[in-house]
Amino acid sequence: MASHTLDDEEYQKLHNDRRLAELRASELEAEIVRVRGEDSANRIKPLNALVRAQLEITRFAVANLNPENTRGWPTKALISVADLLSAMPDFTPDDTVLAIELRSFASTCDSYALQREQMRADKLKADANAPKGDLDRPSTENAS
Repeated sequence: MASHTLDDEEYQKLHNDRRLAELRASELEAEIVRVRGEDSANRIKPLNALVRAQLEITRFAVANLNPENTRGWPTKALISVADLLSAMPDFTPDDTVLAIELRSFASTCDSYALQREQMRADKLKADANAPKGDLDRPSTENAS
């Protein structure tokens, strides 16, 4: 295993460079937020408000429409929402959590959809393999 030894001066320089890089990254993140917020034509703010309202509806639906009992969840759209959240001008760490939850929920919905498809296929197979009576001969079992 290779090892390197640094004198105190080299170590301190690396440490200071790292601290400066972290500070610069923080400044750039703040600048990104500021630039995203600029809207000279006043188009971003209303669109952002629209998306926030739709996210509220999405959260309500995810919380109240159980994928076990609700068919046809638009899972591709949920994943798309999760992917696009980071482009929001007012993106927050809470949005990161929401994106994770939406992806997880979409996965759960897909699992239930696959289970339903498998159960349907099994039922169709069982029905096809069920014994059939002779339709040409009348039944005499319950005749009195």
